[in-house]
Amino acid sequence: MSVQTRATEGAYAVEYILAGEQVSRLFVKDLRMRVGGAVLRSGGIADVETKEHCRRRGYVRQVLERAVALMRQEGYDISALFGISDFYPRWGYASVFPETRLIIATKDAGRAQPAYPLRRLGRDELAATLELYRRNNALRTGTVVRRRDRWAGFRHGSRYRWPTNTYGAFDSRDRLMGYAVLDRSPAEAIVCEVGYRSEEVFGSLLAIAARQARRVHAEQIQVLAPADHPFVEFCQQLGCRLMLQYNRSGGAMARIINLQTCFTRLAPELTRRLRASRFDWRGRLAIKSDIGEVTLRIEKSAINCEEGGGAADARLEVGQALLTQLIFGYRRAAEALPAGGASLRGAPVELIEALFPRGYAYMWRSDHF
Repeated sequence: MSVQTRATEGAYAVEYILAGEQVSRLFVKDLRMRVGGAVLRSGGIADVETKEHCRRRGYVRQVLERAVALMRQEGYDISALFGISDFYPRWGYASVFPETRLIIATKDAGRAQPAYPLRRLGRDELAATLELYRRNNALRTGTVVRRRDRWAGFRHGSRYRWPTNTYGAFDSRDRLMGYAVLDRSPAEAIVCEVGYRSEEVFGSLLAIAARQARRVHAEQIQVLAPADHPFVEFCQQLGCRLMLQYNRSGGAMARIINLQTCFTRLAPELTRRLRASRFDWRGRLAIKSDIGEVTLRIEKSAINCEEGGGAADARLEVGQALLTQLIFGYRRAAEALPAGGASLRGAPVELIEALFPRGYAYMWRSDHF
């Protein structure tokens, strides 16, 4: 019996082999994930599986432990997964994205006024959506960096491997003004992603969703998008219901793999956030967690990350899982620090809230793994 790893295209396979048979396995997908404007190398844990006759024998535990060790060895900053409740926290994973779903009645969506003609995009036209995706999501925590040389288009819709149709809205110069990705469903109208050059295109994108809803006789349209997305705000004028679910455990989850490299890459984004907050604090902030310690040197012009602790003007002691939630904006520091048994000395909690503001991290459905 042994746990083995092997490289595959864009991923690592981690497998438990028993008497020559693979009885448990997972894949670590090589991703780049945004936290604000910072880009972190993320290991996406996918396709976790143990054969039914081999369950409850600790095989998946060994596979996950090897996967975390592999990610440390290969230089990953963080890891993410979509998991069941109360299973993955034992490996340090914590919930980091709220689940968002907007519901709008088809008759109300039909009131939207399309400003641009639409057509279904062919596979050879999908690359045109990348520019809008990058522009719209440049600062959206949780989104995946879609690299032109590796992106294979919209792989699935609201469910894994569910097919989609992508529609584009074009101006008189045949310039793509926006796009909408919809489930190819015989019974529902579900919008899985929208992108835009100008918010004027939203009426056209909602109109195509309404057309599909009427075609399949669906009384409502579902929109899967971040709660603070401009398209969600556009739908509010027409009347809608917004459902926002925060998981105690399960759903979209993440953990820090390497504290030092994670904060080194985060430093420019933390600088941007502190400037935007107008909160003025300078000094050395040591952050100590159960996986290590780093120090942020906060100056007027920039924040830099130093290895280890040492002398500091302020000190934050916090568990890795809670620190991950703060990084993703899942929880507010003033609430989370005392509730999570963390301690902050030498600086006001407003500093932590300026560095890690509350937000709506999100990953578009096509990028789920």
